[in-house]
Amino acid sequence: MSGEAVPRGSSGSSGVAAVHAEELRGTRGTLILAAALALGAWLRFNGLHEPSYWLDEMLGDQLTRAAAQQPWWRWLIGLEREHGPLYYLTQLLLPGRLAAALFGVATIPLVWLLAKRVHSETAAGVGALLLAVSPLHVYYSREARPYALLMMLSAALLVSSRRYFPVVLVALVYTSAVAAPVVAAIAVALYLLDRKREALLAALALPLFALLYRGAPPTSPAATFPSLDADFFEALARAFTVSAINSEGGGRTMIALLVFAAIGTVMLFRRDRRVALAMLAATLLPLILPLVALGTLGHWFAVRYVCAAVIGFLVLAATGMAGFGLRWRTLIALLLAAITIYELLPTARRESREKLDWRAVARTIREHARPGDRIITAEPWSDVSLRYYLGDLPGVRIAPVTDPGTAEMVVKSAPATWFVSAGLAGHSPVRDLMCRYPLVLASPLENLRVHYAPSTRDLLRRATPAEQRAAAAAFSGTFEMDDETLLGEGWALLERDFRWAVAREATLTLPVPDQRDRTIRLRALPLPPQTMEVVLNGVSLARFEMTDGWRDYVVSAPKRVWRAGNNTLTFRFAHATVPSPNDPRTLAAALDSVSIGGPAKDRPPIPNFRLGAHLIWRDPESPARFPAHRLRREQIEPLLGRLGYDPSALWPLIAKNEMRLDDVIASLAYGSDCEDPRTFLMRAFAVLLERPPSAFEEEDLLGAMKAGWSRPRIAVRIARSEEFGKRMMLP
Repeated sequence: MSGEAVPRGSSGSSGVAAVHAEELRGTRGTLILAAALALGAWLRFNGLHEPSYWLDEMLGDQLTRAAAQQPWWRWLIGLEREHGPLYYLTQLLLPGRLAAALFGVATIPLVWLLAKRVHSETAAGVGALLLAVSPLHVYYSREARPYALLMMLSAALLVSSRRYFPVVLVALVYTSAVAAPVVAAIAVALYLLDRKREALLAALALPLFALLYRGAPPTSPAATFPSLDADFFEALARAFTVSAINSEGGGRTMIALLVFAAIGTVMLFRRDRRVALAMLAATLLPLILPLVALGTLGHWFAVRYVCAAVIGFLVLAATGMAGFGLRWRTLIALLLAAITIYELLPTARRESREKLDWRAVARTIREHARPGDRIITAEPWSDVSLRYYLGDLPGVRIAPVTDPGTAEMVVKSAPATWFVSAGLAGHSPVRDLMCRYPLVLASPLENLRVHYAPSTRDLLRRATPAEQRAAAAAFSGTFEMDDETLLGEGWALLERDFRWAVAREATLTLPVPDQRDRTIRLRALPLPPQTMEVVLNGVSLARFEMTDGWRDYVVSAPKRVWRAGNNTLTFRFAHATVPSPNDPRTLAAALDSVSIGGPAKDRPPIPNFRLGAHLIWRDPESPARFPAHRLRREQIEPLLGRLGYDPSALWPLIAKNEMRLDDVIASLAYGSDCEDPRTFLMRAFAVLLERPPSAFEEEDLLGAMKAGWSRPRIAVRIARSEEFGKRMMLP
């Protein structure tokens, strides 16, 4: 119609209407694409740098720095056996995760264009929206690895013209060895579309992979190719639909997307068989070829090896959604897309953030380690990850140790030893040995456990103010001598329920939250004749001439001598004497309890000692069982201390709904694989309810754990009891 007058009449009106309809469709398509780009950019850039790197990202960064030192000709013939020069170049030009996020957003209009060519503008809009919220695509668009670039170039190769096809093909070849099945699949797809020249170029590019990526791919004896059973294919289907890391839930959405992809395939067959076969090749071959290759090599499988197939899959699903109805086809398709977005959005937001905070792990060790300490990493995973963020600590050495005997020698020779274990390969001998020592950091992410040797008592002396506040909140005010956490120097081993002071001075640590007048009560038995002086933080409070037998002693401790945090209570005796030829110890007096107010609880004074709350996993998407506005602060703060956290730091976050009590309670189970089910249950009741479980509760919850309940679920189950609710929540 360019430059021609439109005749009057009905035909002219129809022509004008057609033009307006076409313009309307174009505007609508542009708006949908813009919405998909905005949504996709938000999901990929929001909080991009908040999670710390995980192992593969750290290794990628190390390889990038090594690549920068290579001569120029190495960049032409290949740098290493897995990933290509183009990936490392993008990391040098756009460091970190920025490049992946940009590539992820750039893939959205490419999928829009592909779906438009394959089916319609409606399918194009739906396809762009589906890719924008695809958990798999979002996940790899937020990692400093080559997979977002791989998916972008795969989509670009399917829509590129003859002029740009060779450029995109070379870029794909230089991205990663994982691109080989993609190039083969696209060669088949283009051949089916009668684009034989481009198909031939893609086929000729395949030998380049053998030249660029020399050597066998890395293998691991702990990770082998999985069984291709129903569980495997279900996990694979979940990865392409509702969850990049096989999270629970979303079953109906997964089935719906698979059905829509099948419908889209049938619709394409009815319209153009060649296009349908080409899209099936572009979708299925990037799945099938890697599985065949990895299975032949006995290599482990990861969904990243087949992630490029998500492009074709989502185009087919979008085509299926766009095929419903006639008059209201676009509206129905957008409604289906909106429902899918609603279902996938929480997962897409959450999963890429589910990374262990190695920065916090390194920072915590850095704050507490001292010259002479040793750090033992139990496997390569933890060794690489910790070294990446820890850097050099003066006088502190990191040693990868896999032999328990060597680890015990390190513990005996060093003033303090930190054990760090993480990874997905299961238990190691040193990881089992670590259970002998106190757990100080743990996370369900990457199965992290950090232990400290020799003891919690020794670690308490290194406690920062935050940890001292946690200990003070946990301390009930009564110290029973059967617990060693608060013991200082000068004590013998426990005898029934008391201890002898075996020197002229014996000390205890008393954590308190604030400065105020207190009364110290203790029960003691002297080795007569004996005099006892009670000293708090270097200030003498009282002096007693002790009488025979067990007696109660009361001491007033004014506000001025206390300090918030750890306080040192010292008992000075006139003498320490060997009582008999059969007992070579030098004894001064025996004590069975020390109280600064408050009844004794059926739990240790410090039942759970953790170095900060950095590693609590926050799940903002699941419903909260303990609304912040109903919590009793006077009860929650001691609970936070018993859980091992600083109440003054954590309570404000809980009160403002920035941290959920549900997540804090679930952290009670972190790292509990050192405990048998009954021991864990006893500790959970001690921390949450300050009592042991009844016989019925013990039988019920042990049975639940045997039936497969997770330990975080058990902890939350205890906290959901009426007893816990009455104590912790307002009516």
